[in-house]
Amino acid sequence: MIKIEKIVLKASAGTGKTYRLSLEYLSSLLNGELYDEILVVTFTKKATEEIKVRIFEHIKEILDNTDTGKELIENIKNINNNIIIDLDKLELIYKEMLINKDKIKIYTIDGFTNIIFKKIVSPYLNMYNYEIISSKKNSKTYELIFEKIVSNDEFLEKFKIYFSDSLEDKMSKYINTIEEFIKDRWKFVLLQRIKSGEKKLVTRYTKKEIINVFDNFIEGSINLINEKEGIEPENIDYSRYFNKDFNTIYKLDTDEKKISFMNSNFNLSQNIINMNRLKKDQKEIQKGMQEEFIEAYLNYNYNEKIIDGENNIIELANIIFSLYDDIKIRDKKFTHSDISNYVFLYLYKPELEIIVNEKVEQNFYELIDSNIKTMFIDEFQDTSIVQWKILSPIINSAKRVICVGDEKQSIYGWRGGEKNLFKNLPQILNCKEENLDTTYRQPNILIDFVNTIFTNYNENWQGTDVKTLKEGGYLNINLYDDKIDEDNIFTDMVDFIKNNIKNYQNTAIIARKNSTLTDIAYKLEKAGIDYVLNSNVDLVNHRIILGIYHLLKFIKYREFIDLIQYLRSDAIFIQTKELQFILENREKLEQYLNSNSDQIEFDFNKHNNLKVIFDFVKSFIYKYENPYYFVNEDRTEIIENISKELFWNMGFSKKYDSINDIKNIYNFIFEFTLYDSIDDFVDFLIESESEESFVQETVTNPNAVNLMTIHKSKGLEFENLLYYFEKPKQNNMNLPFFQFFLNMDDNYDSIKKYMFLNRRDLDILENVDKDFTYKEKLDRENEEINNSYVALTRAKSNLLVYGKNDEKNSNSISNKLNTFAMSNGFNEEGCFINGEEFRIIRSIKGNFYEKGIEINEGIIDSNNINFNDKYLSSSVYKIELLEKIRENKIIDNKFNHSLNIENARKDGLLVHYYLEFIKYNSDTEKEIARNSVLNKYGNMFGYDAINKTIAKIERAIKKNREIFDKKWMVYNEYDIYSEKYDINIRIDRICIDKIDKKVIIVDYKTGYTKEQSQLDKYENIVREILGNDYKITTQFLEV
Repeated sequence: MIKIEKIVLKASAGTGKTYRLSLEYLSSLLNGELYDEILVVTFTKKATEEIKVRIFEHIKEILDNTDTGKELIENIKNINNNIIIDLDKLELIYKEMLINKDKIKIYTIDGFTNIIFKKIVSPYLNMYNYEIISSKKNSKTYELIFEKIVSNDEFLEKFKIYFSDSLEDKMSKYINTIEEFIKDRWKFVLLQRIKSGEKKLVTRYTKKEIINVFDNFIEGSINLINEKEGIEPENIDYSRYFNKDFNTIYKLDTDEKKISFMNSNFNLSQNIINMNRLKKDQKEIQKGMQEEFIEAYLNYNYNEKIIDGENNIIELANIIFSLYDDIKIRDKKFTHSDISNYVFLYLYKPELEIIVNEKVEQNFYELIDSNIKTMFIDEFQDTSIVQWKILSPIINSAKRVICVGDEKQSIYGWRGGEKNLFKNLPQILNCKEENLDTTYRQPNILIDFVNTIFTNYNENWQGTDVKTLKEGGYLNINLYDDKIDEDNIFTDMVDFIKNNIKNYQNTAIIARKNSTLTDIAYKLEKAGIDYVLNSNVDLVNHRIILGIYHLLKFIKYREFIDLIQYLRSDAIFIQTKELQFILENREKLEQYLNSNSDQIEFDFNKHNNLKVIFDFVKSFIYKYENPYYFVNEDRTEIIENISKELFWNMGFSKKYDSINDIKNIYNFIFEFTLYDSIDDFVDFLIESESEESFVQETVTNPNAVNLMTIHKSKGLEFENLLYYFEKPKQNNMNLPFFQFFLNMDDNYDSIKKYMFLNRRDLDILENVDKDFTYKEKLDRENEEINNSYVALTRAKSNLLVYGKNDEKNSNSISNKLNTFAMSNGFNEEGCFINGEEFRIIRSIKGNFYEKGIEINEGIIDSNNINFNDKYLSSSVYKIELLEKIRENKIIDNKFNHSLNIENARKDGLLVHYYLEFIKYNSDTEKEIARNSVLNKYGNMFGYDAINKTIAKIERAIKKNREIFDKKWMVYNEYDIYSEKYDINIRIDRICIDKIDKKVIIVDYKTGYTKEQSQLDKYENIVREILGNDYKITTQFLEV
């Protein structure tokens, strides 16, 4: 008989929760529970497999009577001292489980929810076959909804209320908004299903009443100004008294203008009147009047925009959900989120008789063909409210339940994970709570550090001390001046690895963002250190393959934009002048490419490099457009031919010669040769891009540094860990356009408060009812702390922490690290970068010790490779082949530029365009220049790369302040015609001082070569125009 028991296990990082769950599973089996009536729910496939393997291994160890098996028995007795160990019985269970593995119920939460959907919901909807798709592929559904909204005037009007942009200009904004609604649909479903609280009520003003309040405030303010001035009103300049944003407020002469002002979201913290211009006694009067006016203004807008506007948002949501459901049921394609929402939506329907009094009925078990008497739930802190509403009736009906988790490791709030649900779980289930408080991962130096940082982190984040049985450890904290470029920090990280670590296989670098890891990867590559970048980035978005992908699309669809994207990609990267030439001659070039003979000529007008490229494209089209080519030719030969023609003949072997580049290029080529035509292959690429099924790989060398995000590192551990932390960036403009706030009661039975509103009205809500925004902000801050906790608890022996110092924010991880360093011994270093002095704080405890690990990479004979085998077992074979091709250096033409030159060319474009807007480097000029560069090149080069280049430009300007002095008349990108040389030239910058008769000619330099002869020619041409009255000098501005 199963003992009725519910336990919440709170397990800090490294305290053995998976081990404990497997012991609990064995204990259940030994107590007579049937394995097919035990349900284990996890949140990742990896965890599911790990628990399954652990259970079988543990049973085998016990049956074999090994030392480990004896230890397992003792540990099982420790958690259940009344248990009887019957080995004969256990052996029978073991054999039965081996034969009936399909009956073992260990699922991910998505997998288990899908079983309910398949067995109960889809038959209810008369739908017996369906497909599970990725979130990315679901984007097509959002586009279909958008099309249906646009084609319906009534729907469109409800949508356009919130957007001032035209449909054509901001179509992506509309589609993203539809996606936001679908992502938060569960909140609307929850609102329909459970009890909801009341809205906060405030005084409601009619338009007439709020206008009277407005008029009284303005009249009172004007009276105070009149009193202060003491002269006739017509002689008073009232604009002097009203602050910048309000200097016309007193001139509003119609009700419509006043209401329009009321509907504007002005800065609520700013004084409307400049208090410094009033008398002392007037200031208090004015302050009181303003407070009364602001309160009335807020109440008016709260009711008009938020309370009344919420109905419009709910109507819009219902339209989107109805269209979404129609498409989903018709196409039978669902994401895991869809399945969770539909299960929650239908599971509680009374006519199904599944849930009664918050428990599942016997009908439920019959429909899913299974009894569930015992439940083990792992990583419970990642459970969403919808998942809880699906699981809770089953939990309430089960006899034995153990939920394991750690609220400190809740880092999936962005996908619905509800930390406080696990925090409150002992109260919700009315059960006992047990803490696992001894880590088996970190030694004392590291765990003492973690305890110091996270125990009582702040009043809203309360960690508890964890013990350890291990001694030793190495801790190295590095806090950099906020102005230091992160590039310098990455260099320090890589230098430490290069100088101190020999065996990389148990070394990891963890950061928050993939873009950060990519930057660090390039540093490692430059240092000759192998790495594995754990990423799900599509292979077609690889820096070199993306261009080839567009070339293949061009061959299939003949869309000229694809050809342009190929030419502007990293694969070729033609210059702006060349692009302009192509666009001007588009029609003729298309004819040239489409001709099957040499009869159609085209004059490339000195653009010889373009002729080489277009001849290559033309020949490639002619050969591979032939559908029989792939069928008749030998596959091995195709691999080598495509390798030569598509990649190495164009000089990529020098630009992209890292082992990771080679591996991804090979995978692309290898997949290419599996298709009978380019058309088929392009179809595959388009499909795989939407499904995220064809992703980039990295080198599988066992001796490689692991690069991964915090989320990917969860559940892993490493001997050597380097963690780079970043300041979180969050502002209202980064938030979704619509905000769906929903606050549950402590037991998650009912909704205390909810509010759906437009992002633009957040300031109003924050001033009227702070509960929503406060909780949202608090959740965000806590998740940032959780991220750092997860990262810092991955280290087993050696932990190095890097980041920028942020002493002002008391809640930041940087501040906590700074405090720790100051109280545990630190060194403060000064360093000079580009002539500027910066500060670095370092705190080191313990001695770095690298455990010796034998590495045997093995030897592979590349001469015995079977390229016809579709299922090559080792990617090392692929690397060997590509290395062989690369080393042959088959053709080395003029396109064999180095990666440095290519990057310098990119920088050159950005530098020249940015500096076109800079004469004296004023703040206004800098803002205009930055926005212009981002608008023009943001999509092409990426915002991170552009910001780095702008930072370089700023440093160059600081070094050359003289040429940005306001004494100069400045001409940027100045065109001059020279009769002597019969040429037009464009000079980057000319500075003229007419008083002192001086001229400086400036040439911007982003590469490694300086052509002084070019500057000399510029000087001669300028002197030809100005004569000898001016002293002319030249200089390079090196960026």
